Amino acid sequence: MIFLAELFAEARGWARRLADDRSGISMLEFAFIGPIFFAILMAIFETGFMFVSALVIEGATAQAARQIRTGQVQQSGDQLGAFRQILCNNLFGIVDCADLRINVQNFDPGNIRPNPAEVFEPGAAGRFVIVQVRFEWEFVTPFLNIIVGQGAPNSRRFIASAAFHNEPF
Repeated sequence: MIFLAELFAEARGWARRLADDRSGISMLEFAFIGPIFFAILMAIFETGFMFVSALVIEGATAQAARQIRTGQVQQSGDQLGAFRQILCNNLFGIVDCADLRINVQNFDPGNIRPNPAEVFEPGAAGRFVIVQVRFEWEFVTPFLNIIVGQGAPNSRRFIASAAFHNEPF
């Protein structure tokens, strides 16, 4: 019994000395908390850049759709090329233009049924037009796709849209 009491006393003394020893504790705490802190910081930066990219795509889509609405794209020799050029010029290098999927369709009044296929039909004057530009954001931050992801695995789909009635041109 005495041996057991001495063993527990020695263990308590060892535990007390270990608890009082402060050398290296900051490094140990950082080893536990650091990766979590940097993952959260990286997720904040990536989420911010993701939404800025979505806003830039929205603005570029609106600018390019205006050129369809006024007939400038339809009057060019290469309609898709002219639209893509206007769209890419307004992305300011934030988003790679090759990653965008473009869908432009025109309709008769009262017969608006969009087709999900990628087509480019800007239509003539007086036609209703729907412009959609799709972009898949590929996540860099681990586990961020679980929180905000959708679409393809490890990505989020953004769709910028514009619907309008072509002006006379």
